[in-house]
Parts: sequence; C-alpha cells; structure tokens
Amino acid sequence: MRTRSGEGPPTALLWFATVLAIVGSGVTFALELPAWGELRGVDLVDRGLVALVPLILLSLALMFLVATWRRSARRSRRRADRAEARMAGIADDLPDVMVYEADAEGRFSYVSAGSRSLLGYEPEELVGRAIAEFTAEEPAAVVATDPARAHTREGTWEHKDGTPRTVEFQVQRGPDRGGAAFRGVVRDVGARVAVEAELRDTHESFLVMLESAQNGILIVSSAGKIQLWNSVICDILGYEPTELRRMTLSELAPAVGGGSLMSLVTARIWGAAPPGLYEKQITRSDGEVRDVEVSISTYPLGDNERSGWIEISDITDRKRATERIQQLADYDHLTGLPNRQVMEGAIADALERAQAGRRSFAVMLMDLDRFKLVNDTLGHAVGDELLQQVARRFVEALPDDHLVARFGGDEFLVLVPNLASPEAAMTSAGALVASVSTPLEVGGRSLHTATSVGVAVYPHDGEDAATLIRRADSAMYRAKELGGSGYQFATASLDADSQHRLNIENDLRAAIEGGELTVYYHPEVEIETGRIESFEALVRWDHPVHGLLPPAEFVPILEDNGLIRLVDEWVLREACEQNRRWRDAGLGPVVVSVNLSARLFSNEGMLEAIRAIVEETSVDPNLLELEVTETAALQNVEDAVSILKQINDLGVRTALDDFGTGHSSLVRLKEFPLNTLKIDGSFVHNVTTDEDAGSIVSGVIALGHALGLRVVAEGVEHERQLSLLRHLGCDLAQGYLFARPLTADAATTLLSEHRRLGQGFAA
Repeated sequence: MRTRSGEGPPTALLWFATVLAIVGSGVTFALELPAWGELRGVDLVDRGLVALVPLILLSLALMFLVATWRRSARRSRRRADRAEARMAGIADDLPDVMVYEADAEGRFSYVSAGSRSLLGYEPEELVGRAIAEFTAEEPAAVVATDPARAHTREGTWEHKDGTPRTVEFQVQRGPDRGGAAFRGVVRDVGARVAVEAELRDTHESFLVMLESAQNGILIVSSAGKIQLWNSVICDILGYEPTELRRMTLSELAPAVGGGSLMSLVTARIWGAAPPGLYEKQITRSDGEVRDVEVSISTYPLGDNERSGWIEISDITDRKRATERIQQLADYDHLTGLPNRQVMEGAIADALERAQAGRRSFAVMLMDLDRFKLVNDTLGHAVGDELLQQVARRFVEALPDDHLVARFGGDEFLVLVPNLASPEAAMTSAGALVASVSTPLEVGGRSLHTATSVGVAVYPHDGEDAATLIRRADSAMYRAKELGGSGYQFATASLDADSQHRLNIENDLRAAIEGGELTVYYHPEVEIETGRIESFEALVRWDHPVHGLLPPAEFVPILEDNGLIRLVDEWVLREACEQNRRWRDAGLGPVVVSVNLSARLFSNEGMLEAIRAIVEETSVDPNLLELEVTETAALQNVEDAVSILKQINDLGVRTALDDFGTGHSSLVRLKEFPLNTLKIDGSFVHNVTTDEDAGSIVSGVIALGHALGLRVVAEGVEHERQLSLLRHLGCDLAQGYLFARPLTADAATTLLSEHRRLGQGFAA
C-alpha cells in the first residue's frame, strides 16, 4: 500500500477546451464572412460579437466542468489515501501477518509491520528484496494458472535468526499502480499445522483403536448417518465397508421382534434411555437374524447435535449354548419333563396364588412299583426306556394345567392347581394309576408296571412345599404298604413318616449332647494320578437303636428345628482339628471340605464363627474349603457373593456343591468368587449312556475351567464314568468307585500309606 501521485482529469483537457472554442469561433467567422462584407463597420463588430457569445459560453461551461471534475478527483484521492492509510495501519497491527506488495520482478515494494514478528525483519529491510529469497515459487509463475484469483501456498520461510517458520503465502495480481504488480499476505501457520498434525495422529490412533477392539463399533449421528466403523462390525453384519458408507442405521439394523436399534440409539442420545447393556436382534446382509449385546455412549458435537458410539457384541452362539444348557438344567434329560427344581418353583408360585386367593391345590408324589427289579434283571437301558414311556402316559392322562415333573430315579411329582375339592385330586390320582395299568412295549417285550401315588392337599396337609412333598411321600409309601398300584391321601393317622420324624427329632437333641454324632471323610481323587487331593467331611449319626444313619435321615430335621447351625459348627471344628492332626503328623497338605447348610450360610454370625474356629484350631485356612449348595447360594445372589468374598478374605477356599440343580444357575455362576465347582451326581450317573447327560457334564467342565475353577465330579461309581470324565478333562472325582466315606482313623491310614486310589478300589 503505497502513496500515489495526483490523479484526476489532465490539464491538457482544459487547453483542449480553449482551442476548441477558438477553432469554433474561427469557423463561425468563416461561415459568416460573405455576409459581413455587406455590413457597415459597426454592424460588422456587433455581428462578430454576437457570433462569439455561444463559443465563449461553451468554453466557460467546459472550464467549469473540468474544475468540478478535478475537485471531485482530489476528494476521491484524499478518501482513497485515508482508506489506504487505515488499511496500512490495520495491516501493521496484525500479529504474525505480513501484508506486502511486489513489483513485476517479484521484489517487495511495500511490507507491513507484521514482518517483525513473522520473519524478524523491519519492513524497510525487506523492501527491494526478491520474494524468491524466501520461497522457490515466483509470484508470476504462481498466478499464471489463473490470474483472476488469489493463490495460496504453504511452505517454510527462514526467519532472520535462521530458524524455519511454517507460513501460508498468498499472492494475487495487483492493480499495477505505482509499481504494485502483485500483492498478498504471508501468515504464520505453524501452530495450526502442529494442531493439524496432532489431529491426524490422534485420528490415526483412534482408527487403530477402533480396529483393535474385539467388539463391533459404529459411530452414528443423531439422524442415524453412519460416520465410522471397524472391520469387526462388517464381520458381524456381513456388509462391505463400501456398503456401510451409503447406509443409515435404520437400513442397517431394522427392527426384529421389538424396537429397532435406531430407536434405542435415539433414546440414548437424548437421555430417554438409561445406560447399560441391551440385548437386541439384528438381521445380517444374508437375512440371518443374530442376537447381539449393545452398549451405547453419547457425546456432543456442538450446535445441539450429538453422536452415538455403539458397541456391538455377537452373543448368538453364547446365548444359544446357554439356553441349551439351561434347558438341560431345568428339564430332565431322560424324559424331557421339568425337573425337581422347576417343580419346587411351581409349587412356590402355587402357594403364593393360593394364599392370595384362598385357593387349594394338591401335590402328588408317585413312583413305579418294583422298578428296581426291571433295572436289575433287564438292565438300565430298558429301565430308562420304561421311564420315558411312563412319563408320556402320565402327561397324556392329566389335564393340560397339571404339571408333571421327574423327581428323581423312578419318582414323579404332579402339581394339581386350583383344586375345587379333594375329589378332583382323587380323579387325577386315579388317572395316573390307570395310565400304566396296561402293558408297555419296551425293548421288544411287553412289560407290566404299576404306580403308587401319595396325595397331599394345601393347606390341610401342609403350608409349605417341603411339608407337602414330605407328606405326599409318606402317603405314597403307605400306598405301597397296602399293595401298590393305588393312591393314598396324607392324613394324620397314616403319616408314619411324620411320627418317625418326631421320634428322630427327639433323639437328635440327646445325640448332640451325648456325642453320638461323628465325622466321616470321603476322599476326592485326582483323576489323572489317583492321588487323594482332598476329603469331604460328612456328618453321621451312630443311633443307639437304628445304627449308623446317613445325613438324609436327620439333616432335614436339623434344618427345620434350627439345630443345624450347632451341628455345622461342630463338624467344622472337628474337620479343622483333624486336618491339623494330619499336618502335624506329616501327612499333608490335604484339603478338607465342609458343607455349610443354607441356614448357617445365611446366618449373620457365620463369618465370626469360621474365623474363631480357624484361629482356635490353628488350621492352615488355605487347606480348608467350605461348600455351599447352589440352591442356598441362589436364594439371595448379592448376599451370597458378599459372603463368599469375605470367606475368601479369610484365606479359606470356597466351593459350589450340587451344581446344575439350582434354577438359573448358569446365568449367575460367573458372579460367585469360587475355587471349586462340584457336578451333582445325578448328571454323572448317566454320563456314559445318555447323550444329553454327557453334554451337560462336558459343558459344566468347560465352563468351570473357563472361570478358572477346579471341577469335581460326584457320584462316580463305574470305570466307564471315570474314563469319560478323564477324557473330558475333569480334575477330580468322588464316589464309591474309589472309596466309601471313611472314619478319621481309616482316612489317616490311607494317607500314611500314600495310597493312590484307582479303579476297583473300595475301602
């Protein structure tokens, strides 16, 4: 921006107007000359003056116009100079920006004060220097491609102190006044370039992160436009990246069996849905419907716009496997009927409905008469087929609202809901007896069988599931005593089991005080080596009349009357002291497992009792393992998890016993802090003969190992079972194939002899 010399209409124009006036006058005189000869002198002068008047007026007008034009031009020039001065001042005030003009040879003719901070030069130091000293591109070459517009280049110019500066160099054609052939600006863009480089690095790192994620990731706008994705999502959905680029989320994942993924994303983006994991179904490009687990995060983009980060995990295979294993856990693998746990849950529901609506219902327990004879004479395969056919007949004989379950072995349980009268239960019981009164074709032969049925009615015979089942069981045995193939109702006079239980309960109190209880030790054997890894401590009652009684005879009574806590603590103390004695005798280390009853497990003082016993007996807590049944743990999962963690904090190991018998066990197993998983013997019993049983055991072993647990198979009685368990990778086995429960002395002898228990051994 240079100061320019005077502009406006040239002085020659004024002279041109004067000459024009003289020439015009001459022409006028010439035209009038012939007439002038006839005029007298005075007339000639007058006429000449008259002829000159227009010319004089024209000349004066022209002179006035020229003067006016020049004044206007001077004012315009002054305004332009002031504007140019202002622009120069503004240019001088811009930090890190240098405004320049250059002549046709590319030399600076004007430089703003920004040159000081940008390049370290005073403006006058740069005037006259060639632009080519700072950049390899000549201004003329730059603008040659398109002279009508400004051109921008980015490069490195050297500062006066020798350091490089990243600049943006802009050049355009100048007005070519005062030698300004080019003009433009040079600005420092180093900070911007650094930020852009950092953004590029961040973007590249972000893309690497996307690709390294194990789950599929989609980033979408609030309108559902797909902005970014990783290759995993392409694998999950079956689309190519080029296809994703053209799609919206609504097109990518239309609704399947419920709300669409897009509606969920929209709800999350605008705060209408809480954070968390959602299970959805989506359709792949090939039409296959897949189950996925979705989590959605949101973040603002500005201007009231938000974006969604969608993380998708394909859980189809896992969900199907879980559903399959869960089905196997809830339903009897032989007959396909619901199992005991499902029935107990159904009875609990019936109790709630009955209590709310003052209704009645019945529980019927039945088993097959002389079924053991079929197994012993014809084999288990024939016995299994007989059970399958009997189960079908039971279901077909009863109305659809009756629930039939296999209770275990040859026992079946029936729930009769909404019982209008005892006669209705009698009708159902009679139908069950009649359903198996005709022969069944089993294994190519005709077999005759019969069933005995015991009936207990709510609320007359009991107000909880355990009591109703127990009294139905008593009534069933009464039916057997009367010859079988019939039914009996539970009554006070016929409830022999109740009387027996009463006698046992009275004797139990004296037994606890009199030291009649004792602890037996059942070895758990390492399958690969036969080495005794641990012992399970089992309570036995040496009854003065009935002899040695197993836990099933008296533990339920202890649980009902609340004495189980005292027995549990006594067994724990005995087991810890025995373990310490083995250690002191140099027979360790060996783990001792002790069962915790559901009542003790839920007792507030349990942890203090365990801590006190461990300290008093000086047992190594890492050699003590406490077993809790799956059913007890699932009564309150959150409390169970907390208690097990506190037990672990004491250094004591934990185990989940009877695994597979609890409702929804597989769903919650991962929440429990455990060391050991014990497969219930009911699954091991048919592991070599039933494909579903084998699938369950295989799945449980794999699941336990996936969770870092050692797996123990209970109830191993045959070499074929052991061989299959070894093949499936099970860690430990327990059962009569190795040894029956041993007294403390017998277990000590076994350890001192360093016996390895293999097939065929029985103590």
